[in-house]
Amino acid sequence: EVAERHRKADKSAPRIELQKGIPPEVRLRLRIGEDDQVITRHEERYIDDIPWSLWTSYYPMELVTKGAAKLLVAEDIPEGTVRYLSTVGVHQKSYRDWITARTPDENEQKFFRIAHSATVFEIYRTGFDQNGEPMRVTVSIYPIDRNQFIYDGGDPPGPQYG
Repeated sequence: EVAERHRKADKSAPRIELQKGIPPEVRLRLRIGEDDQVITRHEERYIDDIPWSLWTSYYPMELVTKGAAKLLVAEDIPEGTVRYLSTVGVHQKSYRDWITARTPDENEQKFFRIAHSATVFEIYRTGFDQNGEPMRVTVSIYPIDRNQFIYDGGDPPGPQYG
């Protein structure tokens, strides 16, 4: 979509971490315990070299034991993690978004170059596998001064807006 508008999308190489004691909002969505470890993949995203969004995806450690070792590699997964996970038998069948707005933290203020009194969208997307179990939570942060969202359900007709 960015290229269709003659703009340039770019992103940082993913930063990979093993963590425990993750935020309760993520832990509850993954249905894991406070001491359970997760893999996080964090990316900074840009449009026309302008900081556009921050994405952090959380994956249960059990996915590595199912063969998803690429989650631990600090490189882009060209086919995307959802397609990659399907190669190890974990198929995303649905997702749920929780969208909220809040003031940015210090890191977000610096990255987006926004004031402490600005507002950011925070979107939690929980992906569910073929058994209805959560397989990932992606937390995306977007400054409201440069982002809009249109959600379509089902099979809508072509673009509604130019």
